[in-house]
Amino acid sequence: MIKKRFYKVVLFSIACMMFLKIWQSKQINTLSPEYMQQYDGSTDTLGSAPYRDVTSREHVPSDSVQMFKEESSKSCVKRFPKAIIPGVAKCGTFALLYFLRKHPQIAARVLTDKEPNFFSRRGSYHERYNELFEFLSEINPEERLLNITSQQWNYSNENGNFKRPSDLDLYREIMPCSYSNQITMEKSPTYFLSKFAAERIKALDANIKLIFIVKEPVERILSHIAMFNDLGKNDSNLSVENTVFAKSADRSNKTVDGDATVITISDYQLHIRSWLDHFRREQILFIDGDEMVRYPLGELKKVEQFLDIKPFFNRSMFKYNESKGKYCFVNGKDSESECLRKGKGREHPKINAETRKLLQEYFAPKNEQFFRLVNRTFDW
Repeated sequence: MIKKRFYKVVLFSIACMMFLKIWQSKQINTLSPEYMQQYDGSTDTLGSAPYRDVTSREHVPSDSVQMFKEESSKSCVKRFPKAIIPGVAKCGTFALLYFLRKHPQIAARVLTDKEPNFFSRRGSYHERYNELFEFLSEINPEERLLNITSQQWNYSNENGNFKRPSDLDLYREIMPCSYSNQITMEKSPTYFLSKFAAERIKALDANIKLIFIVKEPVERILSHIAMFNDLGKNDSNLSVENTVFAKSADRSNKTVDGDATVITISDYQLHIRSWLDHFRREQILFIDGDEMVRYPLGELKKVEQFLDIKPFFNRSMFKYNESKGKYCFVNGKDSESECLRKGKGREHPKINAETRKLLQEYFAPKNEQFFRLVNRTFDW
């Protein structure tokens, strides 16, 4: 009699456990899609403030569900970057990402004139959001995962049939699709100068990897002026001296204009502090932009090691182009070399020896501070 009761209790317990597992499975299958649908601007804490400052991680759970699905499949999907090149402008950010995208384990957003600048955007949430949607309009509809039409966009506030995705959704959407064994990357040199980009990026991913490329400050300035001249933003009659020295009635008194944009950007120690405050030093890699021009292979191998990806680049992949004065990529023995687009490798404006010396003296103490901060010395 006691044995029969014991068996009944055991069987009843097993039945209860089986029922509980089935019920939990149905709950997960029922709730997960609804939960993911809630990931829009109305429920995302990151989007509740007018300026949409990224200071919360409350968006992560829904994204984690998506990532779980992504990792279990072999499909090409949109992902947030796991590595970013935040600068420095006119130091070779485009060239660096252009070469890196050749690596089979890197999915890089590079073949476009526009940069996301997502974490350095100012203005109201509405303005920033619409700028991201403009990016979205440039993506081939066949490559989109967010199937948004202009009609849905224009009338989304007038009916309840369509919910606008959050700005984080749009940011992810403008990334290239990637597989689970690839690292998504983007570059936006405006991040380096931003007072809040480092904090925002950390809020999105505290373990993200950052790659800064820097050049000798005076060479960076000359590259910047060359770009301005080429784009017609500078008076072609202006010399380098007119650009870098403060205006003075006494022309013999040449003082470097520390407030000039081209000068400020080259003051690396001024801007790197925020990044070192928010990220561990092992999360940051500094690439020598001057060495990248002389021979890119060595710098690209450093990136491979830093990102912990398989070795891919080798000596046969790079061929020097005399007319551009830069290395181009060669994919196979019989392949034509792929060079950087027009506008890269501009001829630098002439600078006299006195001006160069004054600029080098101005940056010398600032460079020393930068070297101490990053615990690395460059040949400047």
